This record gives sequence, structure tokens and C-alpha cells, in this order.
Amino acid sequence: IEVTPLRGTLEVGQVLEIAITLTGYAFGHFTLPITCHFQGTEPLSLRLQGMVIAPKLEFDAEKLEFGTVSFGFENTQIVSLHNDSDIPVKFEAYIAADESKQEFQILLFDDESNEQQAEDDDDVAD
Repeated sequence: IEVTPLRGTLEVGQVLEIAITLTGYAFGHFTLPITCHFQGTEPLSLRLQGMVIAPKLEFDAEKLEFGTVSFGFENTQIVSLHNDSDIPVKFEAYIAADESKQEFQILLFDDESNEQQAEDDDDVAD
């Protein structure tokens, strides 16, 4: 949780907007009490409530059938990934380094360095 501003002076008649930023790292409902202390008066309480949800993603096919592929030739199939969530999802697709697993992974980003790497990869793909 980030709160800004953290301190200051509230003049007579002034209204102060306080930004409270929450980043969800655990799925489910949450309730977080916040207590604000002020000089010369009783503390004020504020309760933050919400729910952290996982994105709802779905492919438009359960499998892709490549059939017989001749050695050295390519066969391309298309699958669509649908985001039926209420939130946007950043993703990165890659083939695992261990080719014996032959798995395709989509990762959700949790930091800007991964996001920048995906943007760099997008530039290469274009």
C-alpha cells in the first residue's frame, strides 16, 4: 500500500486529496484498517475493502492438430486467446528453454522489467 502525501499541513477550510494505491498480490477478499494520526486530535480510521481477482483467460480451442509435418517444413496454426476479465492482462509467450518439455507458457507480469522485455520482444517481432 502506498499513501501520498504522507505528511503536510491542512490549512483552515482546505480539502486534501489523499491517494491510496493498493497492489494486489494475494487472491481473494481483503479488509485493511488504516489509522491516521493528527496533531492535537483523535486518530481517524478508514477501512479499505476489495477483492483481488485472477484474470479470466480462455483459448478458442482445446488443441491444435498439426497432422503430419514434413521434416524441415513449417505448419502454422492459429489460436485466439480471449480475455474475459474485468482487468487487462499483460503477457509474455515463450517456448521453455528445456525443449524436451515442449511447453508454451504465458506469464503474468509483476514488475516493469518483464514488461519492458516484452515490449522489446514485440519490437523484434514487428
